Amino acid sequence: MRKWLVISLFLTTIIISLGLLFVSFWSGVQWFILLAPIPNGLLMLYVKKEKNRIAKEVYNQDSPKDVFYKRKKEFADYLEQKGVVEPHQFEYLIELIDKNAQDLKVPFLINWGLIAAIIAPVWIQYITFIFTKEINSFAEATWTTGIFLLFIVILLYVGSIVRSFLVGELLNGEYNRMKQMGNMVRDIYLIRLSRGRSE
Repeated sequence: MRKWLVISLFLTTIIISLGLLFVSFWSGVQWFILLAPIPNGLLMLYVKKEKNRIAKEVYNQDSPKDVFYKRKKEFADYLEQKGVVEPHQFEYLIELIDKNAQDLKVPFLINWGLIAAIIAPVWIQYITFIFTKEINSFAEATWTTGIFLLFIVILLYVGSIVRSFLVGELLNGEYNRMKQMGNMVRDIYLIRLSRGRSE
């Protein structure tokens, strides 16, 4: 799967979702807010389908999980061929991989606390204005509160996906791959230890 295509589709779905949220919010067509998660759901289904296709066509495996197990076995065989068989060798390799991973990690300076600190005062003033000027009954207040809560939940959901994608794929893609390698070496090491004890 081409990375630029996934990035383009991802940005498109985020724009569509945010557009539906703001159209629903400003136009008063509340049911539009229920459509906001749909583009992201469709993108996830597409990515899952593409991963399964690649697993079958490229690696001749039934699923991405089978690809992972196959690659782990190949990596274990590679380490054994290179003479990495002793516990101290595995421990040194794990330590080296973890150090390289930390060197590759890009810090994400914008966190949820900073975003909340910026948005919260504006949001509070807006809510205060709505409830003092626009709401005339308890039913309207209840309905508006429900819509606001749903809007916030969906907005946080979209924001978490954006943050996860930006940090996990664009900024820290190499870091995550190095961490996955470290976890794979740990799994191989633990399997060898358990086999050694059983023998």
